[in-house]
Amino acid sequence: FGAKGDGRTLDTAAIVRAVAAASALPAEAAKSILFPSGHIFLTGSLEFALSNLEVAVEGEVMGSTNFSDYDLVDALPSYPISQDHNSQPRYAALMTFYGGINVSLTGGGVVDGSGFAWWHAFDSHKLTHQRPPLVEPMFVSNFAASKITLRNSAYYALHPYACTGVLVDGVTVSNPVGTPNTDGIDPDSCSFVVIRNSEISSGDDHISIKAGLGWEGVAFARPSHDILVSDNIFHVGAGLAIGSETSGGVYNVAFVNNSLDAAFSAVRLKTCPSYGGGITNVTYDGLELTLGDYAVFVDMRYECSAPNASIPNPVFRDVTIRNVRGAARQAGTFGCLPDGGCVDWVLEAIAVDSLQGWTCGAPIDGLEQSALRPQWNSSCS
Repeated sequence: FGAKGDGRTLDTAAIVRAVAAASALPAEAAKSILFPSGHIFLTGSLEFALSNLEVAVEGEVMGSTNFSDYDLVDALPSYPISQDHNSQPRYAALMTFYGGINVSLTGGGVVDGSGFAWWHAFDSHKLTHQRPPLVEPMFVSNFAASKITLRNSAYYALHPYACTGVLVDGVTVSNPVGTPNTDGIDPDSCSFVVIRNSEISSGDDHISIKAGLGWEGVAFARPSHDILVSDNIFHVGAGLAIGSETSGGVYNVAFVNNSLDAAFSAVRLKTCPSYGGGITNVTYDGLELTLGDYAVFVDMRYECSAPNASIPNPVFRDVTIRNVRGAARQAGTFGCLPDGGCVDWVLEAIAVDSLQGWTCGAPIDGLEQSALRPQWNSSCS
């Protein structure tokens, strides 16, 4: 299809021709698009709107640093404005997978977002649109990412949006410390998600489970639910998060047998009064933390905009945190909203070597706690 794969020539048009050829096949036919090893394919934004598709990156797909090589697309329907505080449109992801069934990204190679150009533009306040995610499956049923390295993303590395059935297995995410909003994997209004056997370094949240923001998130009405994050290794980054965008609701989530080193926090729950929604039935079980700031970080007034009295306050309900061990500057901080912000929590078998114990902004209603080191602060319940 004419791609050079030399890391200098822009290959977008050639890749688009390959996608068009695959699109000409019957919908039920198996399709494969290969980026062979030994080549670096420089490209702007790409869209794969196909079913029964495997994209095999054996070499490297590298994002262009020319912002005009990225399409401008509508803002996501569950968000009023972009994270970069601009209205729509936004830059399309380097690789968008849209609306297909049975789609996979694999191959053992690398997808590199050339994020340094975007981070500099963001920090210099030179962007007029939201930065592009690296890989963004949207409205896909049965999406899998495996044996692939995602690095230097301009924004989120992997952002499944409104997908049903997502498997992330054996994925490496590598973003430098301190780079803005470079989350690892962010399921957003997704259901039936498994993230396992992966290794993540990020400039922000390692994982952040989201469900839209404000009235747009409420109206979109697609909660994130039935999500398992297990047997992963997390290096630098902000932690295993839910939120802060919780407007559509998040429920039935489990983080099991994960290790973190040099992370800001292990458990990380955040939202704002104006966001609404909240979380229900969330479990963190089996976390090992080395050199963190917090073992548990809860903030229900996280980077908030002006309050919206028409949206009910969010609630963090039925949260269990157990079998946590390690070292941190502080065992935990609970910034719950007063009058029922945090309800029916269980804290048990938590052993954290820390300089500071447990602090809270408002008590947790219906707390059960046992086998905690340091000892629980009785004023928090």
